[in-house]
Amino acid sequence: MTPEPFDLPFDEFLQNGSDLDIDPIFAKPFEALLADYCIEPAGVSKPSVFVPGIMLVEVRSGIIAMREQNAIGGYLGCDLALLPDWRGRGLGAEIVIARCTLDGQNPAAQLDTAAYSPAGQGAHWSAWRQVQDNPDLASAWIQKPALG
Repeated sequence: MTPEPFDLPFDEFLQNGSDLDIDPIFAKPFEALLADYCIEPAGVSKPSVFVPGIMLVEVRSGIIAMREQNAIGGYLGCDLALLPDWRGRGLGAEIVIARCTLDGQNPAAQLDTAAYSPAGQGAHWSAWRQVQDNPDLASAWIQKPALG
């Protein structure tokens, strides 16, 4: 059995019954995303399964990917973004897995109109597909310690 919300059919995972809009206009530079959110650690921190040397860190507004002391990507609020040098390595999908598992839902699917860039939609598809094939990818995020 796959963990929630990955036990949903893909279209429900992606849009939760809302309208769907996929357009490049929804891509946001990671720097702009960082300007909108606080990224102080606030919970679980785990090493990336896909990219050595990267830590995925829970923050109050979502998940960020860190390399040493530098944020390189994240899923904050309803926005997923990675610095260009880190794209194409599976990290976006891994961030989606962590965020959706910790929240118990896909944040973007909770909007009146679920909105994704083509890359964001692709990362969500990849995340959903990978958890179907290997539920342990999401299950590792379920045991969430209490915040101190």
